[in-house]
Amino acid sequence: MARGTTVMLRKSTARLNPQDLSAITCWVGCTSKGTVNVMQTLTQTSSMRSTVGYGPAASGAAECLNVGGAPVYLTPSAQNNPGVIGTTTKTPASAGVAYAVYGSKLLPGADANGNIRFQGLVLGASLIVQVGGALAAVVVGNQVTLTIPAATAASAVETFWLSANPGATAARAKVSATFLGTKASNAGTTLAEVFFDNGGIYYTPPATGYQVKHTTGVSTGSTTASYATNDLTVDLGTDAQSNPNDPASDIVTVVNAITGRITASPIGNGTGTPGILAAFQALQYGSTAALVLSGSPTDYIPNLHIECVSGGALGAAQIKWTVDGQVGTNGGADTRSATVLVPVSGIVSLEAANFESGITATFTGVLEMNDYWDSSATAPTSSTLSLIAAATAAINDPTRKFGVIAFAQPLALTAVQAVDSLIQTKWGTKFVEAIVPVRDRALSGGAYTESDADFVNAINSEFLAFSSVHGLTLLAPAGTVFTDNYTGYTYGLTGFLGETLGRPAIIPAVARNSAIPVHESLGRVATGSIRNVSGISHDERLHPGLVDKFLVTQTYDERPGQQFFAGCATTADPGDPTYTAEPWVSLACQVGRIAREAAFPYIQDTVETTTAPENNGAVPVGALTESQALRIEADVAGPIEAFLFKPKSDNRPSANRLPDVDESGNPLKTVTALRDYSVVDTNELRLEVRFSRLGIIYSIDIGITLL
Repeated sequence: MARGTTVMLRKSTARLNPQDLSAITCWVGCTSKGTVNVMQTLTQTSSMRSTVGYGPAASGAAECLNVGGAPVYLTPSAQNNPGVIGTTTKTPASAGVAYAVYGSKLLPGADANGNIRFQGLVLGASLIVQVGGALAAVVVGNQVTLTIPAATAASAVETFWLSANPGATAARAKVSATFLGTKASNAGTTLAEVFFDNGGIYYTPPATGYQVKHTTGVSTGSTTASYATNDLTVDLGTDAQSNPNDPASDIVTVVNAITGRITASPIGNGTGTPGILAAFQALQYGSTAALVLSGSPTDYIPNLHIECVSGGALGAAQIKWTVDGQVGTNGGADTRSATVLVPVSGIVSLEAANFESGITATFTGVLEMNDYWDSSATAPTSSTLSLIAAATAAINDPTRKFGVIAFAQPLALTAVQAVDSLIQTKWGTKFVEAIVPVRDRALSGGAYTESDADFVNAINSEFLAFSSVHGLTLLAPAGTVFTDNYTGYTYGLTGFLGETLGRPAIIPAVARNSAIPVHESLGRVATGSIRNVSGISHDERLHPGLVDKFLVTQTYDERPGQQFFAGCATTADPGDPTYTAEPWVSLACQVGRIAREAAFPYIQDTVETTTAPENNGAVPVGALTESQALRIEADVAGPIEAFLFKPKSDNRPSANRLPDVDESGNPLKTVTALRDYSVVDTNELRLEVRFSRLGIIYSIDIGITLL
């Protein structure tokens, strides 16, 4: 063995949460991986991508791990409502592409049944018709010379024109021919050279989605133009046999008279006869590339931005993509993926090391550099029944304990009532609080359509009659502009083509709760502004009205540019004031857990009881003896007081110490073993626990006197 010193880097262990169970959270919601209704223990965000995947619940759990530490629990709920991909909008690198409709020319026959109408097919096409000894066609460049013998029926000309004759074949590539009437009459035999460009029109769209066609009637009079949405119909001026007879310049005039729509310009001098375009022709705007998005989104996607960074056909073009629209402009962040080759199939799965969107992009056509597409998607959600099923499975898990159950998707009143009912029935054994998100302000077309003031009124109206016994359910409405360290994206940014909806405020709220002592208010200013949040959709300072019943966000004049939680209200009935603040509820839950655990060894235990009444009958026969009561009180009070008065991570205790006696001189104790009943007769141990909660400062009044 070589002599010397070897240093090895070991894999780091999970950072354990230093707080008590009141900070340990179980998240419930849709995830892209994991078994429905089966709780997972999470200790490292690095392993989450393969076990729970992505979704708001996964991001919430990851934020708790990053802020508070391990463990964090997550129970996936069934996905009853898949995420929905929004409308996809293309922004081409180049502008509208001109579409050419080349001019036409009528070769009159002996009568209408011998007429032939020719129309150019390529730029610069021209036609000469001459009389000769045999049918023939010669093409030189874009010039077609057609020879027709005298007294030749139009049908014979058609037969030649459509034949495999090399000259006819070459001519058909430059000029089209329409044989009118019965074709039985003689065709014309002479036509001076006509340049089809002079009757041609370029149509250029101002955006995607435009179409154009020409219609021909009988003696329609002057040329006109009209739109049905983005479909342009040009009704050509015609003669009695429906042949165009107005110059192409008339089309330019009538089309361009309708401003802001398709523009028309002459290909040549505009003096020629327009061509025929019988069916609507879609006009190209930018490249020929098109994109279709499909799949099941794993998460809320505010602005799916897909950009061509190297143009070309399928198999050569390259793209980058992001879900928050940030592309590094004006010195901002660039969250785009690494460069992705678009394969010959055109199918690209939008996956990266930090995020799997669940969306497939399918390209067609030829991509042009700087073409880009924008879309958005909603997150999958669960029904109330599915959420309750997952939450029930989590709370009933016999091997893991937690103090908070949090839901990732915003819930309406009926769902909140179902959640509260569940945790109320489990409180005496599990002592769990629920933190539940409530909807954000209404959105449409990427912008808020509901004012903050109207939002306050709507939320208050919805939850007016709701209260939670002892405040076990905490409601967190609205959203935040949130930088999600798990996915690497920022949710809620404005100025993009997608939605501005941010992450629900519950994610940073629960993460903060996981990192603070049980007695600390979520709104404590000294702890700092809300982590990873740069904006809020509801500001209680500007539009007050929710702070007494909801966990809401606000700004302070003293801290411009920062966001905070405004207080820590629960949904307890105001008539039960000791449970109207979340820290007090958390303390009650934690003391309940400790008391239950400390008293548990007395199940099936034998205890000393009185054999004669005491205190003038106040203590009956069969009650606990005084010494037995004191021992029980010490056993149960010890761990409770150790928890309450131990300095926490902020170096503060969680409660005030009780005085020795109350105002009547009676002793005050943390735990009292009652002696006013017979243990022998009831087989019960009855304990009363009391502690003094800390006060919370909501406002500051400062008086100033000048002397």
